[in-house]
Amino acid sequence: MNIRQSLHNHNVLHSAIRFAVAIVIADALVWWLFREGTPVVMGSFAVICLLYFLDYAGSTSERLVGYASAALIGAGAVALGSVLAGPLWLAVLGAFIVSFSFAYARVLRGYVARASVGLQGAFFLPLMADVAATEIPEMVGSWLVGSTVAVLAGLLILPNRRSGIILDVLRQWLAAARDTTAAQAAGSPTSDAMTSLATVRDRLGEQSKVAVNALGMVGSHDRAIVHMVNGTQWGTIAFELLDDATSNGTPISDPTRKILTESAEAFDGADAALTESNPPRDVPNLAITRQQDLRTLTALTDEQLRQHYPARLVSILAMRMLWLAGRVRGVAYPDPDLGSTADRSPLALLRLNLGWRSVWFVNALRTGTATAACVLLVRELGLDHGLWVVLAALS
Repeated sequence: MNIRQSLHNHNVLHSAIRFAVAIVIADALVWWLFREGTPVVMGSFAVICLLYFLDYAGSTSERLVGYASAALIGAGAVALGSVLAGPLWLAVLGAFIVSFSFAYARVLRGYVARASVGLQGAFFLPLMADVAATEIPEMVGSWLVGSTVAVLAGLLILPNRRSGIILDVLRQWLAAARDTTAAQAAGSPTSDAMTSLATVRDRLGEQSKVAVNALGMVGSHDRAIVHMVNGTQWGTIAFELLDDATSNGTPISDPTRKILTESAEAFDGADAALTESNPPRDVPNLAITRQQDLRTLTALTDEQLRQHYPARLVSILAMRMLWLAGRVRGVAYPDPDLGSTADRSPLALLRLNLGWRSVWFVNALRTGTATAACVLLVRELGLDHGLWVVLAALS
């Protein structure tokens, strides 16, 4: 993305303004309170961590929880780094454990992965500065001042509601999917509907390049949005397969029309669930319909079967989108007969990857070992500004 494109991307421009305003205010406050020394740097680093590494998106409550959680974890990291800054063996061991823990938490991806880098800095800055015990209150206080400024900026200054934009485009895709499915069920021309579907899919892809990477695996709401966005990518291909199968002039069979009609209703229900303040409760149960549909397959000709299988593929997409929309809104919709494998919780993901066969576990060990070695070398060689050595290893 070049500079001109960045300026036209409101989220990027708003993020830059938030960061610039917050770091100036934080610098002024911590300098006024602490005048000089490492605490002044810590206040600035808090703003860098929360508004540069994180820059949470979402509703006001979601951003408040995200920023406040990061600020509190960072304060604990600052205090821990200050406490462990004494004996060399304690600093090295602490560096390994903390760096391993943060690096391993990246298995959760998204915001958690981004937070793990910045919050490690909150630990290593006092550790590498060899902070004295008497400086701990100032270090923690400076972090809290800087993070408070950052939290307020994230909530009030051109707030980042990117996930809301993603939901808006998702609703457009669901509406286009409903119209496309209804047109195919009715045997109507689908060229306009297919063009609209592909256009919205491409818009969603562009809009979500940053947002979907940012959405983490913590919280069923964010996980459901990620899965819905992924569904639009392969789902559009499923519609193209169906369009090819129904464009040869063969009349649509009754079973195909029935499953497509109910799929259109499911897409409409998913759209309504994301749009209306009170999500609909009366939605189709495509799993039952698909089970009943299996009994009709023996009566179809080969040509009709070639039409019907893509229709069943679209029905899988429709019932999964409806189910995921319910998870976004906290409503229990019918479980799909395919594609509804239990969504692993964050703790389950951490347990699953706890072993030598997991690349996340191995990389966390490497990161912990590298940072511990950096702390050892910096202390033994007496290098100045050792924090940068550690940050280079983390990169």
